[in-house]
Amino acid sequence: MSYADVRSLPITYRRWFLDRLAKEFNNEAESRKKARNESSSRSSVTQDLPMGEVMENLASSREKKF
Repeated sequence: MSYADVRSLPITYRRWFLDRLAKEFNNEAESRKKARNESSSRSSVTQDLPMGEVMENLASSREKKF
């Protein structure tokens, strides 16, 4: 709805519309917060790989093959 449409509504409908709009924005904010928390909890589960050791193992395994 445009601003003019809302403005032309009777006051009771305007209040309902604004309450409903505020509720929708709050639900959207909660969804974003929940998604952000879930993604941050997933990232804490990941583990850093010691790339130096991985490269050394890879190099030594290649040397054994040749």
